[in-house]
Amino acid sequence: MSTNGKIYLRFKEESEKAYSQALDYLNSLMAKGYSKKFDGYWLNVYFVTKPEYYPEFARIIKQYPDLASNSHAFFRKAAIYESLHDKIRKFVELTMEKFHHCLDLQDEDNSVAGTFAAIALAMTDVKHMDMAIKFALETDDEHEFLASYLGKILQRHWGITPETAVAIALLQLSYQEQPNLSSQFYIIPQNLATLTDYFNDCDIPYESRKIITLAASLFGNGKYSLRKLKELFSDATDPLAKEIYANFHNLVLDALEDEDEVTGQPIIFNISPKPESDSEPLIIDEQDFIENPRCIITPLQAKKRGFDVGELETYDSSWRAFIFAPLTITNPYIFDAIIQFYKVQNKINPNSTLIWGAEQAYCFGKKIVIDFSGTPYQVGMGIYGKNQAQLIYGVMDFAKIAVAMNKQAPDKEKLYAQRKQHYYFDSPKGSPNIDKSKPGIMYLDEALGAGVFNDNNYRAIKQLEKITPDMGEVYDASLLFMAHMQQKKLDYAMEKLQRKLDTTELKQVYQTAQKRLPQYQEYWQEKLAKL
Repeated sequence: MSTNGKIYLRFKEESEKAYSQALDYLNSLMAKGYSKKFDGYWLNVYFVTKPEYYPEFARIIKQYPDLASNSHAFFRKAAIYESLHDKIRKFVELTMEKFHHCLDLQDEDNSVAGTFAAIALAMTDVKHMDMAIKFALETDDEHEFLASYLGKILQRHWGITPETAVAIALLQLSYQEQPNLSSQFYIIPQNLATLTDYFNDCDIPYESRKIITLAASLFGNGKYSLRKLKELFSDATDPLAKEIYANFHNLVLDALEDEDEVTGQPIIFNISPKPESDSEPLIIDEQDFIENPRCIITPLQAKKRGFDVGELETYDSSWRAFIFAPLTITNPYIFDAIIQFYKVQNKINPNSTLIWGAEQAYCFGKKIVIDFSGTPYQVGMGIYGKNQAQLIYGVMDFAKIAVAMNKQAPDKEKLYAQRKQHYYFDSPKGSPNIDKSKPGIMYLDEALGAGVFNDNNYRAIKQLEKITPDMGEVYDASLLFMAHMQQKKLDYAMEKLQRKLDTTELKQVYQTAQKRLPQYQEYWQEKLAKL
C-alpha cells in the first residue's frame, strides 16, 4: 500500500521469494513515477523477525538513530540473495536522483532516494561499485554526510583497490570539507590509474574542482601536489608506474589550468614499444644487468659480507639450472614461464632448481655462493657447473634455455646468445628476497609450498583466501597463484575423474586480476575466452 510518499510492506515470511515479490512491487511503483511525484519515498516495513542493520554503521546510528530505518534493514536483507541484485539495481536506477530523498530520514539525517539500496549492493560485492559512484554523484550539497561516511566504511570493508578506488574517492569527495584520503590511492599505482581513467572517460559535474580537491587531499594544494607527483614519477623504477604518475600529474595540471590556479609543463613519458618484428634490431643495454654488489662470490667473500656459509641452503651437484624470482610476481607471462620450468625441470636435469621467494644467499657446490641481494632485477636465471656459475637476466623462456644449455658449462657467450634469442623483460628492479614484514607474504609462501611444490591444493587455496585486497602487491600476486590452483583443480577433475567442474570461481579470479592488472589485458581476455 502507498500514500503521500509512504509505502507500506508487510511480510508474512521473510524468504528470497518474498523479497523478490516486494522488489517487483516497489519497482513497478517507481517505474510509474512514484518517487518523482513525491520527490522521494518513505518505506514502512513490517518485518517478521527483528530488523538488522549493517554493523559497520553501528557507531553512526548512535549519533543519528534515524539511520536504523526500515529501508536500511529491507535492502540489507534483500542483498543477501544474489538473484535479487539486478532488481535492487533497477530500484536505484528508478529512484536515485538529486533532490529526491529518503523521506523517512529527516533534516540533516536525510539522503538521496535509493541510498540504502546502493549501500547494500556496494557492501555485498565490489562489482556493484558503480552504484556507490552513482550515490556519490547524485547526493546534494546539504545531505552529503552519509555518502562521505560510506566511503570510509567501504575503505575498511574492501580496501582501496582498482575496483573500489573511484567509488571510495568520489564518496569522500562529496563532503563539503576536504577529506583526508589514504596514501593507498597512490602507493599502489594501479589505484591512481583507475582514477585517471575515470576522469578522462566520464563527464561529471565540477570535474576539474573534484580532481583538484582529490589531488590536494593526497599531496597538498596546487603546486605542492604537482611537485609530489613529479617526485613519485622520478623515484619510480617500473615503466608502467612512471607512466601512471605522469598521466595523473597531467590530469591534475589540466584541472588546475582550467580553474586558472596554476600553470606548468606536463610530464612527457611513453613506455618504449616492443619491436614489431624480428627484423628490427634488439638493443640490450649491458649496464642494466650489472650486479652491485657482485652476486657470484666465494665462501670467504660471503663470510666477509656477514653470511654464515654453514647455515646457507646448499645445492651440490655437477650441473644445475636454476630460476630465481620473488613471491610477488604480478606479470602473468613470467608466472606461467616459471610454472612451465617447474613442470619440466626434472626432465631437463634432476638437480635443476626453482628458488621462488629467495632467502638472501645460497651455496652451489663448495666454492660458489650466490648473494641474491645484489641482483639488478627480481627475476633471473643461472647455470652452475664445476664450481663456476653465471647469471643472466631479461629472459622468460627458462625451460628452453635450460634445455639448450643442458649439462654444458655456464659459458657466458653461449648464455648471452640464448638471452638475445629469448629476450623478454618486464620485471621490477631489485632483489627476489622475501620481505617477511609485508602483510600476507607468509600466507603466499605457504600457498607456494602447498600448491606448487606439493599437490595440496586445498591448503594452498585456504592460505590464499587469507590475503585481502588492501595487501596490495601481495594480493595481486596471490591472484596468479589462485588462478593456478583453481586450474589445477579443474584439470585434475577432468583427467582423473572425467568430470567437468564449474569454472565460476576461476572466472572471478581472472576478472579481478583483469581490473587490478590492466596492463595484461590481452592475457586475461585470452584466459576468460577459454572458460
